[in-house]
Amino acid sequence: MELKTPHKEWLDARAIDPILAEKLGLHTVCREGKNWLAVPYIENGTTINHKYRVISDKSLQRMDTGAPLTLLNHDCLLDDSLANQPLIITEGEWDFLAAMTAGKRRVVSVPNGAPKQSSDDQELTEGARYAWFWRHETALAKVKQVILCVDNDEAGKALAADLCRLFGPERCMFVEYPEHCKDANDVAIHHGHQRLLEMLDSARPYPVKGLYAARDFPEQPAYTCYPTGVAEVDELFQVVPRTFTVVSGYAGQGKTSFLMWLLANLIRRQVHVTIASFETDIKPIFIRKLRAALIMAGEFSRHTVEDLEWADNLIDRYTAFIAHSPYDDDDSLGVEEVLELGRASVIRNGTRLLLIDPWNEIDHKRRGDETETDYTGRAIRMMKRFAKQNDVAVWIIAHPSKPFPGKSSGKLPGLYDISGSANWANKADYGLIVQAKNRDFWTSTIACTKVRMGLPGKMGKVVLQFDPTKNSYSFYGNAEDEAA
Repeated sequence: MELKTPHKEWLDARAIDPILAEKLGLHTVCREGKNWLAVPYIENGTTINHKYRVISDKSLQRMDTGAPLTLLNHDCLLDDSLANQPLIITEGEWDFLAAMTAGKRRVVSVPNGAPKQSSDDQELTEGARYAWFWRHETALAKVKQVILCVDNDEAGKALAADLCRLFGPERCMFVEYPEHCKDANDVAIHHGHQRLLEMLDSARPYPVKGLYAARDFPEQPAYTCYPTGVAEVDELFQVVPRTFTVVSGYAGQGKTSFLMWLLANLIRRQVHVTIASFETDIKPIFIRKLRAALIMAGEFSRHTVEDLEWADNLIDRYTAFIAHSPYDDDDSLGVEEVLELGRASVIRNGTRLLLIDPWNEIDHKRRGDETETDYTGRAIRMMKRFAKQNDVAVWIIAHPSKPFPGKSSGKLPGLYDISGSANWANKADYGLIVQAKNRDFWTSTIACTKVRMGLPGKMGKVVLQFDPTKNSYSFYGNAEDEAA
């Protein structure tokens, strides 16, 4: 069997070594008055099929009638000396030969090109197109890495998707072609064999959902921290975008006053906040309390017109509100709707803090198969993802269960005491507890009971004193060591 000169010249023009081609069994066959270039398909040392082509007419291509489909160069899978090399899979014979000419040896080609579109599960497992995969399943199962060097067109992408499903994305790598190159043979022709080798050697792993290399993660900016207004509190925690904070404490312990003071400090610093208020009426109660905290005067004190205008201007400019419809009980908001509106406020207003107050007043839309714990975990994941994706601090007020009879009223509740799920303690970035300490002196214990590793702040407690005439807090002293 001889490879005729026209075929040698044609191969050489395609950057394929004719001598190597002859060693691999390529030869010229004269049929029907035409010279056909024959490519043998060898399996276990025996030729079981051929691909024939007339080089002057690309449409004239044939295979041996009734012959099984097998990989071109199948026997490289049996060569133990190549076992540690990736298996390169090409879409056609000339791409295979270009890679072999460049010096690669563990190279195969699919026998029948690419499908027009990605295959369904039945076509992958039972169809004739991928019968070769199941024919060689045992040998292919031993391959650790697969470089998919298929054509850079829609059909090639469909083939790559199919092969990725057959081999598993964790084993697959893809190549990036130079501009204006569609396949490996194009690279060899226009850029040379060295460039083809560089392309193959720099193949990148297929993405596997949830599995990444360090280089896949972008560098994160330093955390922005918005201070609370009291240095001793700032040492424990601040308002930190991209984090999720759970605030808890028994009813009537001063959470609302503390949060109003915190919001007022942020607004004075021109930090936009969005408040999802489901327990306190926005007007007149919430606005009245926020005005007083901004003006730093008693809630029911007489305020000048100028003070009220100044406070209202700040509220209009730096706050937005999310609330259930007051007219339609069926139009109440669930977690997804609250976060969707929060995102709109991020885009429209540049909000940096989303405060949800409280958790139990949201319309909880559990799936039919979800337990309360499952639902709470899913909701917290949504809120944490929202915080990271939108560079927003998410704070949520979640009430603890009522204390057991006989439980010391002076003991702080913890995040594990919150009704519904231990997810509050396990998934929070920050955990804050507010509890009245001495009502005669207007003092409150502010405890930071959790700071996720790597975040600014630390666990600890301080005692703040509230001045009702100024609607403001100041440092009173360090809290004694008490269980939280």
